[in-house]
Amino acid sequence: MSPGAAPPVEDRVLLIAGTSTFDNVGDIAMCQVALGRLRRARPGVRPVLLAVEGATEGHGLGEVTTVALDGWTSWCRRVHEWRRGTARLPGVADVAYRRPRLALALLRLRGRRVNADVHHFVDLVRGAALVVVCGQGGLHDGSARRAERIADVLRLAAAAGVPSVLLGQGVGPLEAEGLAAELGDALAAVSALGLRDERSGDVVERIGVRGPVVEVTGDDALALVAERPPPLSRSRIGVSIRVNAASEVEASIATEVGVALAGALPDVPVQLLSFMEQPPIVSDARAGARVAAEVTSVEGPNALRVADAIEALDRCRLVVTGTYHAAVFALGMGIPVIGLARSPYYHQKLEGVLGLFGAGAGCVLDPTAATFATELEATVARLWEDAPARGADLRARARTQVDAGARFARTALAPS
Repeated sequence: MSPGAAPPVEDRVLLIAGTSTFDNVGDIAMCQVALGRLRRARPGVRPVLLAVEGATEGHGLGEVTTVALDGWTSWCRRVHEWRRGTARLPGVADVAYRRPRLALALLRLRGRRVNADVHHFVDLVRGAALVVVCGQGGLHDGSARRAERIADVLRLAAAAGVPSVLLGQGVGPLEAEGLAAELGDALAAVSALGLRDERSGDVVERIGVRGPVVEVTGDDALALVAERPPPLSRSRIGVSIRVNAASEVEASIATEVGVALAGALPDVPVQLLSFMEQPPIVSDARAGARVAAEVTSVEGPNALRVADAIEALDRCRLVVTGTYHAAVFALGMGIPVIGLARSPYYHQKLEGVLGLFGAGAGCVLDPTAATFATELEATVARLWEDAPARGADLRARARTQVDAGARFARTALAPS
């Protein structure tokens, strides 16, 4: 089906993935699972995915219609312009959601450009049978613009009577009062909200979203690994270092990690893991090269596809990671994790997933702590020895979460 071609309206479902460029393994995995569960719940569904044209190819998504993001981003800019201009007029600010075409027409009279893509996006949302936000971690202070855009879509859908479902969401940290209020209003109107950890549940409750439609289900990506049989042996230590603005980790940390691994396990090969490549903003492979310079034996990094990342992880007995989904996949496969987190955002993500897997899952270390190097070396040596005994419990906990996510999706995504 050609990009932008609108499928029949009777069961057209609009999906918003965590990535539009499909260069993030974790977001791709969650989109794969969401689409699979959607198709099982609604046979014959016509999925419409907001994505860059051609970006979804080769990622096993099946037949989907892709729609460019231009209409969404342009519409959100006009919505916020409208709301700023009508903030002192009770009830008028929400006209952008209740009567979007009227608001757009009035903005055009003021000389604001409103192109066909904006109208197409509005019609797409209002004409959908369902809006689905796939699992992702975009609802937090550090991604305020994206969080606001998702809130705008949810409010537009609600005003048109279109149900919305959010799957496997990571929510928070959320301390900005204005953004918290925006998300609180938007999430209160959705049909069902699935959360990937208890910490997200605490944030959602704090901003006033409660009720039976909110459920902690674990991360959706676990469905891709929970039933995978473990190999007879695993002989590598996996490493993924995330260096970007959100992690607040300096590139030099990768060198420290390499030195610590060489000290703790000098004869163990290192498996470099890549989960995101968005040069020049972030490159897991570039950070991995710093680790590689300090150790004796290195494999990888893997190609930026879900299956390749899983295959690389399956060779590992222990994983050291600042990358959230490397931790998710590893734990789901029965592999303990040493998380690296400096920012509140990454602390919440990594501690959140470890919390669902219990005391045997591993730990989170702060790479800026004065004792980091010695603590990492000691923890690597200890967990390497303990890892085989922890696998069965970790895999059992993963299956429990997958079952919870599947039950939630089956109910939430089914036609009403």
